[in-house]
Amino acid sequence: MKDTGVYVGSVGVLHYRRNCESPMEGPELGWGLGKPYQGQGLAREGVEAALDWTDTVLDAPRTVCMIDPGNAPSLKLAGRLGYRTYAEAQYNDHTVLLLERHRPG
Repeated sequence: MKDTGVYVGSVGVLHYRRNCESPMEGPELGWGLGKPYQGQGLAREGVEAALDWTDTVLDAPRTVCMIDPGNAPSLKLAGRLGYRTYAEAQYNDHTVLLLERHRPG
């Protein structure tokens, strides 16, 4: 938080080139917040800002994200923002869901 200097979390547009059996082509969005800051709309605010940037400045037709199937809050947020699951994959010996969102319009 700006006034206290406490680390709240992060949101970013990534290009990891992850080694998955299903390709993750396109900019990847990632987000994470510390437990005390979850459920306050901060992740949504950050991801919406990142999506606005990928849609307008980067002009990306599609963005992707990778979420653990047990991470209900992130899956809910992704769904609200237009992401849909397109594959289940193995990543570092864990099952993950791969989601995509196509730029509106």
